Formats: sequence, structure tokens, C-alpha cells
Amino acid sequence: MKNWDAPPSGPNNVVDGQASEAFKVLEEQLSTIHRASAEDADYAQESSNLIKNLILTDVSIKTIALHQKLQREGTALLFESLL
Repeated sequence: MKNWDAPPSGPNNVVDGQASEAFKVLEEQLSTIHRASAEDADYAQESSNLIKNLILTDVSIKTIALHQKLQREGTALLFESLL
């Protein structure tokens, strides 16, 4: 368990008057975290877009195939009624 009464130690601690260095380190770390989060979000968004586009392509192809089938069947029925 951490002792909260003890002052922080190390070269970048605020207690020893090195707040500017501590803040620089903190900003660098936060920048790294934000950059990694943005990359993860971009990957997730692109993956989602890919899946959506694959589904739309599949549905479009199946819709065209169904339309062609119905046209053939309709044409066949028309010819049968004429005979």
C-alpha cells in the first residue's frame, strides 16, 4: 500500500520545486495516450466502414440477381400465356 504522507521522490516531483519538468513529463505521457486512443478509434472506425461496405456490396449483388431472376420468370410467364 502506498504511503500518502511521504513526499514523492524522483527527479520530476512537484514537492522539490521541479513542477515545470513534472508537467512536461505529464504532457508527453498524455500526448502518447491521446495519440494511441486516436489510432485505436481510427482502426475501429475503418473496420466498421469495411464491414458496412462489404454488407452493402453483398446486398446489392443479391438484389440485382433477384431482379434478373424475376425478369426471366416474368418473361417466361408472358410467353407461356401467349402460347
